Amino acid sequence: MSWANNMPSEFGTQSAWPDGTAISVKAPRSSMTTDTVTALKDLWPQTPDVNLIGIILAKQTPRVIASKTNPGAERAVFNFTLRDSPVDFINISCWGRKSFIKELARKYRIGDIVRIHNPQIMPKPNTENEERYHPWTPSHFQLSFSELHSSIELCGSWDTNRFSNLAHIPVCDSKEFHNLCEILSNGQNLNQQNVNILAMIKQMGSPKDIVTKAGKHVKRCEVKLFDETCASMAMIMWDEPIIEYAQHNWMDKETVIFAVDVLAKFDDFRHTMTLTVTGKSIFTTNPDTKEAHTLYKYGKSIEFDDDQSNDYTSSVVNLSTIKDVYNIAQLQQKISETLCQVEYGLTYAFLTAFDVDGPVMNVTSLRCSKCKYRVHKDTGICNNPSCPFSLADTAETTLIFDMRVNLSDHTGTITGTYLGGKVAQEMLGCTEEEFLQLTEQRKTELKWNYLLERCKVYFKIVPSGFNGANNVLRLLSCEQADSKEVYNNLKLI
Repeated sequence: MSWANNMPSEFGTQSAWPDGTAISVKAPRSSMTTDTVTALKDLWPQTPDVNLIGIILAKQTPRVIASKTNPGAERAVFNFTLRDSPVDFINISCWGRKSFIKELARKYRIGDIVRIHNPQIMPKPNTENEERYHPWTPSHFQLSFSELHSSIELCGSWDTNRFSNLAHIPVCDSKEFHNLCEILSNGQNLNQQNVNILAMIKQMGSPKDIVTKAGKHVKRCEVKLFDETCASMAMIMWDEPIIEYAQHNWMDKETVIFAVDVLAKFDDFRHTMTLTVTGKSIFTTNPDTKEAHTLYKYGKSIEFDDDQSNDYTSSVVNLSTIKDVYNIAQLQQKISETLCQVEYGLTYAFLTAFDVDGPVMNVTSLRCSKCKYRVHKDTGICNNPSCPFSLADTAETTLIFDMRVNLSDHTGTITGTYLGGKVAQEMLGCTEEEFLQLTEQRKTELKWNYLLERCKVYFKIVPSGFNGANNVLRLLSCEQADSKEVYNNLKLI
């Protein structure tokens, strides 16, 4: 959804969203008489003839469970969350035959306005499962929808606009959220915690079919987010309903989302914090808040210049635009700082370790051609649990340069800096396959082209996203330095 053609000069003056939905923060009032429609706030266990109208805020994939009353038989359940005012929403569980529940889940989607007749009103259970797997709601009750005794239908067009406004109103205080930088810099405290975020869509990924180790077929979709404090953070979705909703309603650099109760997690493979959508999560798309409009304006005003690859050594950044010069001590300090975005710079340093004539396993590695993660050298299996090939007998692999070098100057030494990919190819003047064919003498000659030589090194520092862990230094380019250039730059730092 684009706001570009309907953006006011000042927040709060617009009368409608680009899709035609009228903007209002007031609770919608049905044109039906009060004795035919029950408001969620008026629900009580003995309420007779319950008829509800509301918008579906969230839904989950149907589950099949064994029947407690009929051994050997199966029942299916489908959960969703219904809202009828800015402050009232409730969880509903639909029970019935597998075919009935599957059709129910297929027919009704997030964002639909529905009418529900004769659900059973039940106290909301105070259990760990309720807290962990279902959205929080302000109601003291939950609803049970029965295949035999309840009914549901889409509302006619005469009433949809009154409830569509609710799709743009967050379910909690719109100021109660973490910016993405806070999540990155407080990873140790927020790891495995539910958080609220306000972010803009940077890049929508494509859904992928995954087979878990238990043999279960699931879908996975990754979305990259950004805000005014962070250029990119991954959010992973596993549930089909929210994946389907996102694919139809979210657009790159057009959509702002307010997310409630997404799980912040440290990703061991990326060495950074990520977000995961769970059964508790609720999304508000293009929220009608001042903060959301401010973020939208920011998102439309910037251009991104970071690579999309898991190989951090590759980059589309123009090296000539990198002007900040560091000595090694300054670079060590920068690596230890809390960073929320990728930092770029250059240094004039000596390569004091460059063992390209050492064991081949210390110079090259096999990477999964699908996700670019390392493949286990003994089993040939991809180490990334989210990659489809991680569960296969073997992965399709690519041979890449993968070595460690030391950088030194008069202020100190940085050890174990990663050098690989195209940067290593350019330094050595050959591909990985060609390198394997070189004689030991030729490898030693290549080593001494750089070892103990002053080099001009362009780098980027990738935030670790986890307290106690250093940021990651990646080389973007390395070449022998011009002595006059070294003198002119080092006298300035």
